[in-house]
Amino acid sequence: MMRWISLSFLLILSLPLLAIHGMIVDEDGKFIEGVSVFCGNTGVYSDDRGIFRIDVASDSLNFYKIGYRKITLSIEDIRRFPRIVLTREAIAIEGVEVHEERYSPLLPDYAGKKTILIEETASDAASLVGQQTGVYLKGGSLPGESRYLSLQGQRAKHTAVMIDGVVVSTPGSSFDLSTIPASMIERIEIIEGNSGALAGSGAIGGIVNIVTWRDTISSSDIGLKMLTQQATGSFDLQKNRIDLSLWNMYGKTDLNFNRLYNRADFEYTNLRDSIKTNPNNALSNWDVGMNHEFFFLPVRNRVQVMYREFTKQMIGHYAMLSAYDDAHLKGNSIRMFLDLDKQVAGVKLRLVSHWNREYTLYDNTGSSSYLAMAKGRNHYSSYGADQQTTFDLLPFLHLAPTLSWRTQEYRYDDLIADCNDVDPIRQTALAPHVQLSADTEIESHELSLNLDYRYDHVHTDNIGNESFDSWKAGAQWKWTGQFGISLGGDYGSGFSLPSIYDLYWKGGGQAIGNPDLKPEESLGYLISSSIWWNEIFRLEAQLSDQDVDDLIYWHKSVTGWKPDNIGSAEVQNYQMDLTAHPFSFLGLDAGWQRTISKDSSGGDHDRKFTPGIPSSITRVGVTLQRWNAQFGFDWNRVGERYHTLDNLAGPIPAYETIDIEAKYHLALERWNLPHPSIYARFCNILDEEYEIDEGQPEPGMNWELGFFLEATL
Repeated sequence: MMRWISLSFLLILSLPLLAIHGMIVDEDGKFIEGVSVFCGNTGVYSDDRGIFRIDVASDSLNFYKIGYRKITLSIEDIRRFPRIVLTREAIAIEGVEVHEERYSPLLPDYAGKKTILIEETASDAASLVGQQTGVYLKGGSLPGESRYLSLQGQRAKHTAVMIDGVVVSTPGSSFDLSTIPASMIERIEIIEGNSGALAGSGAIGGIVNIVTWRDTISSSDIGLKMLTQQATGSFDLQKNRIDLSLWNMYGKTDLNFNRLYNRADFEYTNLRDSIKTNPNNALSNWDVGMNHEFFFLPVRNRVQVMYREFTKQMIGHYAMLSAYDDAHLKGNSIRMFLDLDKQVAGVKLRLVSHWNREYTLYDNTGSSSYLAMAKGRNHYSSYGADQQTTFDLLPFLHLAPTLSWRTQEYRYDDLIADCNDVDPIRQTALAPHVQLSADTEIESHELSLNLDYRYDHVHTDNIGNESFDSWKAGAQWKWTGQFGISLGGDYGSGFSLPSIYDLYWKGGGQAIGNPDLKPEESLGYLISSSIWWNEIFRLEAQLSDQDVDDLIYWHKSVTGWKPDNIGSAEVQNYQMDLTAHPFSFLGLDAGWQRTISKDSSGGDHDRKFTPGIPSSITRVGVTLQRWNAQFGFDWNRVGERYHTLDNLAGPIPAYETIDIEAKYHLALERWNLPHPSIYARFCNILDEEYEIDEGQPEPGMNWELGFFLEATL
């Protein structure tokens, strides 16, 4: 296998290649990301620094982005002047007034902010962020498995998740990023560090903002665009995706259909070095999404619906596989958003109402073990509204007051023992928030300042009222000349409420919640710096330190499993990221993260490592491109993780994986099929056996083969 990989590298490097690169900015010199750049049958997008790189297949390039004037430039002109300036252009629709700018649900530019653009072969939000340095994904590694994101060495429940600037994660619980299909996503933004002032409860580690597609078609003609993805793979993997876009002078509708099935039964070596099969691990997901926008209304508007129907067999600990050979979870979820925005003079107004409902049924009544036998229904719903306003007080000074209201309700029905029912619980939160930002540019110097303050008033049944003040302040300086340098940092606070499960769960004597739990609270800082040379080289370094009080952990007591505020922890995180393009056909990226997370309470576990946090994460990636072909190579190493508070059981061993991916764009434009492509992905090609969590083995090598096809009718 390694000989084949080496020969592939040598072959690709030996091929001749002509390519061109440049930087795209607006009239104010600001970078423009997401610009479509076409050369013949090849197309790319500019990144978050406005940089693009494309293979030369003709004598000119076309540049296009909604809201800007389309231009065509010759290759020679671009080689002489690689800085391309796009001018803004309002979208014209006959009989309709369309404003040039709309409200953009962007997070503020705090130091170290990351932007991840959509990748064609990604299946969900988890697969988009999984290859980023500085993050840690927990959960199964196969497509469709639940994945939870950890930032800054914090636990996954300390990452707040937003969709278009609206919080969708549940306080005190981890959010499954695999539930958001990639077909709905334009990009993902990440802000690390204490961010309670931006998102409220759960943002101790940071924020992930999933920005969905918001494009508008500037045409009065009827049009239809279709994109399909079909894929197959190991463990009976099947992926089916169809995206439809229909528009006319009155509006635009986007429909997304996704189906995923994965059997996911695999062999592994158990503690006695015998080969076992991990059974009962199949899953099936159906996703349907819809976006609709009317062009003739006086305000910008969008209705968005995300629906999922799922069935998942539930694997057990490998010491009790027979007790879970019939366990499964099934249910559905629906998210709905109504998004309205309007610009009046220098004021931008936005109102978003949202509703979310989740229903699941767990069934293990066929278990061979009486203790594992269970059947119950979870009911969860939330609804609320966010009102956001932005004032341009001065050309360099911006004020954005917001008001968020959210109510969530939870109920659990035990279908075997009524005594384990959890009666309906309601929690309501009202949070005013103020953001003040300033930015200025003097010659080659840029300076930006951000200040956020949020007050959360929370009422929970049986607990009463609680209030939290959160704040975040940061500054960033950039200098751009022959080289570029930036330096910035922030300081802030955060908090995380106990989940309803932590407070009120009843488990028939095996597990029980604790209504006396206190919220977790944190305070800390982050420092970030970077240096770059055009698009050839970029090095970023980051340091953060956070103190978290009243940590909540489930542990085994005399009466069974229960959660308690076990103390405090100090979390230090060091991170470095490198990206380089020494040649037009070669891209390199590497990242390293070191986390030291120890109990600092002074109690029984003082100076012990907190469970579930890897000591280090390392990644190296290589990308090779020639004409319409692309080859990627990724090496990942995750360090040791402890899984008990006292550390006496020892750490879970470190593991390494190697993944490769190849993609090829076909030239079929004459058949009105501008960008068809085929791809192949091989994960864990060294077939390494490892565990992400204690007692949960992961599969060896797995693969996926598929194609994309796009057509405009």
